[in-house]
Amino acid sequence: MNDIIIQAIGIIAMGVGALSLLQKNTKSIRFVQIISATLFSIHFGLLGAFSGAILNLLSMTRNVIIGYKDRKWANPKFWYIFYAVAFAVAVYLSGDGWLGLLPFAGCIFMGTGLYIDNASLARKFIFPSCPLWLIYNILKCSIGGVVAEIINIISIGSSIIRYDLKKSAN
Repeated sequence: MNDIIIQAIGIIAMGVGALSLLQKNTKSIRFVQIISATLFSIHFGLLGAFSGAILNLLSMTRNVIIGYKDRKWANPKFWYIFYAVAFAVAVYLSGDGWLGLLPFAGCIFMGTGLYIDNASLARKFIFPSCPLWLIYNILKCSIGGVVAEIINIISIGSSIIRYDLKKSAN
């Protein structure tokens, strides 16, 4: 497939992901993020970045379940362990070798942060996910992924400075 089309899918995925944060409620945010993750999965698959493709699909389902973490069937401890194992198996089977460890670790950090109800602590767990995915995106030549992670690093970094560091300084 044409490289321009593959990169366009990644850029559209990045744009849709950015739009998710403009939604009025968490249900809408999750729905738009599902679209973004699906597009990123297609993008990574077409790039031959199979860890990225599979981990985006698994993360999408994990994020849906996290939305229901207050329900008995969505027990966070069970699903956290389930997804950690699923991510590891997916990376092993992906054929990306050691490179797959970068998004794997990113997904573990992100998943941990998403299960934490304390926003300050959640940001501190989610933040390391961004440079790990950034390196993976650079090495797999994903323009949309690189831009998305730069935006995420700036956004989360500024939130940590704005809400967490200034708060602890006062």
